[in-house]
Parts: sequence; structure tokens; C-alpha cells
Amino acid sequence: MQELSEYRFSTIVSSDEGYVYAGTFGQGILRMSLNGSWQVCSEGLPADVTIYRLQRMGTEIYAATEKGLFMLHNNKWQSAGLEIPCYHIVDSCNTFAMTRCGLMYSDEGEWMPFAYPNRSCYDFLMTPQFLFIALSSGIAYYDMLTGSWDEFAFQHAVTSIAVFRKSLIGVLADGSMVIGNKKGGFITVAFEGMFIYKLATYKGNVFACSNNGLFKIVMLQDRLILQSLGIHCAVTDLVFAETHMLIATLNQGILKNLLEVE
Repeated sequence: MQELSEYRFSTIVSSDEGYVYAGTFGQGILRMSLNGSWQVCSEGLPADVTIYRLQRMGTEIYAATEKGLFMLHNNKWQSAGLEIPCYHIVDSCNTFAMTRCGLMYSDEGEWMPFAYPNRSCYDFLMTPQFLFIALSSGIAYYDMLTGSWDEFAFQHAVTSIAVFRKSLIGVLADGSMVIGNKKGGFITVAFEGMFIYKLATYKGNVFACSNNGLFKIVMLQDRLILQSLGIHCAVTDLVFAETHMLIATLNQGILKNLLEVE
């Protein structure tokens, strides 16, 4: 196996058994055992496939890839019934998949279109009143009280969304961010020299993974600020433990941040 720093990591997740899985851009999936050693765990995956997102759902681990959706079973990956590019999967009342053909849901193992079948769907967020999806054309939302869809259009695809201080925030495909202005619209926020890849949430905090490192999103005098967490390399994803984070990077392997996570 290559050195960890030779892998271009794209995503990371932990299992309920304590294993850690890390996906890559075209180099398969690695697994960290309980003793901290890493092994290749790519059996059953197409060769050179890009792993967009690893996701734990209950006791199962899923891999959303450019060649479809896969599920880990007995240390081997098998198709989960979707053979189109899949970017993310979540379990929220139903099992939803974000794909090149819109938002889909699983009906007794069969995947069915749910919304926006002619657009790529990248992320999903459910609140008590709304369902938000990140699309190639903007952010769409479903109002559960009225049963209707509406949409905010942007010039770039929205690839990641989260809620920060009761406002919806998103990452655009050009590396900038949008944040709800609480007046029915959004403002765009860009940071010079920084390309934000995705957002991650933990215990009410929101973190930004970027080409310049890992940052915690904070608000200072009504301005959105990125607070550095001391990781100064390209960060693509992170997974949280009780006292630390494991951080997936593009060229520095998997890092462990021992700072207290609150």
C-alpha cells in the first residue's frame, strides 16, 4: 500500500464499530482498523472510481461515487441499486440519494425520482418546516405546510448546505459561499485566495473545508468569519470523535486534530 500522503482523499467516515473509512479521487477506499493501521478496502468497486461521499446509515456504510451507489457488506462493496453518478445519501424519514438525475428515494429497495430529475442534486437538509436541496442551479426548498416547491437561483451550482445561527448557508461551485439574509434572499461571501469545498456540522458548530485548511464558521458583529483551526493544507472532509477530529486532506494524508471539540 502507498503512503497515506500519496492518496488524494475526498471523504471520511467512521463506523459504529470504530473503524474509519476514507475515500479518494480515483484511488479507492482505505480502512483504518482499531489498532490504527490502514488497509485498502476497495473490493467490489469499479477501477479508478472517484468517491464523492462516504456515509454511515445505522450500521451500514455507503459509498456515493461517480459510478453509482455502493454498500459495504462483509468487507466487500456491492451495488445499492443506483448506477448513475451519486453524490450523497441521507436517511431522513426515507432514504434519499442525491444524484445526477435529481433527488431520489428508496421505495422497498427500488430507487424512484422524488424531485428535480433533470438537474444534478448535491446535498440535502431537512428542518421541521422545510426540506432544502442543493442543485446545479441553486437551492430548492419544499414547504411542508403548503406542500409546494420553490427555488433560489444562483450562477453556480450549490454543492453543500448547512444551517448556521438559524440561517441557511451554502457553498458554490466557484468556492464562494452564500448565506441567508433573513429578508427572503441570500448574500454571497467570498474569501480571497480561498476555495471552500464543503461544510460539516457538529454539535451546533459549522466547519468549512477549503484549499487553505479547516475553519470554524463564526459570526463577529453580524459578519461571517472563518476561524482557523490550525490545519494549513487542502482539507476535503472530517469526521468527529469524542475528543478529536480525523481530517481528510488532498496531499497530507489523514490528520488528527487533538484540540478539544466543543
